[in-house]
Amino acid sequence: MITEDEIFEYLTIGGTFGRVFRLFFDRLDVFMGISLVFSIPYAILTVTLLTTEITDEDFEFIMSAFDLLVYELACVIGQGAISIAVAEIYIGRRPGWGTCLKRAWTAKWALVCSSLLLHAPLFVSSALPMLSLLMVTREGVSFGIILFAYLLVCVCLVGTSYWYSGLILSGPAIAIENFRSPIKGLKRSWELCSGSRCYVLSAMIGLFVGRIMITSLLRFMFGIWARNFLDLLITVFYLPLQGIIETVLYLNLRIGRESLNNHVLMGDLMTSQPPSSRFRNDDPAASGYVPAESLDYRHVPLMDEDEIQFSNASATPIA
Repeated sequence: MITEDEIFEYLTIGGTFGRVFRLFFDRLDVFMGISLVFSIPYAILTVTLLTTEITDEDFEFIMSAFDLLVYELACVIGQGAISIAVAEIYIGRRPGWGTCLKRAWTAKWALVCSSLLLHAPLFVSSALPMLSLLMVTREGVSFGIILFAYLLVCVCLVGTSYWYSGLILSGPAIAIENFRSPIKGLKRSWELCSGSRCYVLSAMIGLFVGRIMITSLLRFMFGIWARNFLDLLITVFYLPLQGIIETVLYLNLRIGRESLNNHVLMGDLMTSQPPSSRFRNDDPAASGYVPAESLDYRHVPLMDEDEIQFSNASATPIA
């Protein structure tokens, strides 16, 4: 387990990956429980689409779009629940996967809308240049036009990387700070990532490359016939890891920029709770957080024993 002294230390890129895997294996039951809740319905839908012969092209397009929408909802809301679980672990609680899912579900619209605002421009800016480049190469036009198309693709890739690295942390910001507006979550992510885009982008690319390598290795070992099963299996593990690393990046940037500590993070998490639970102190252990020392200030004396003895001695008349 990670100690309280270690949890709010600023991490390097290597320390970030170490923290991600330590969190994942320490609370494997919570993260896998969240992942399975969303992965199993998506897996059933995917298997149904793969085993059903669809002859109508319009119906096939509708089912593919529905499959993409289900996957988007699963990823976004599931990762929001994972962000809440990671934040709960940071403040010393033992979160339950059901509680985290309920809290993430209350912010579902902000999470989904922020994800669409993030990924829609990425899709357009990356797909259109690639399609134009493909059309240019097939038409057999001049070398200058082909070179211009390649340069356009490179510019779009740089732009999408800049856009992605600035807004990728909007999900953890919405889930933890309880933003009801997706725009506020995107602005919060942009503010935190300014000046740290290389750190954020390197971590996300590293996790994605690791997934590609593991997928290729498993396909080589078990053959292409198990491709769909392996993709679903890897998705079950990749969903919590992606949610954990985004949350660790978000919290780490707040630690470095805002000196985030236990009390501040607890206050962020408690803003989504009702007032009765936010200010109730009749049972400190009920919330899962027990401070090292608890004092009841109604019974704390105004003077300690030495001061009392000194005042009594001063009050004694001298013979």
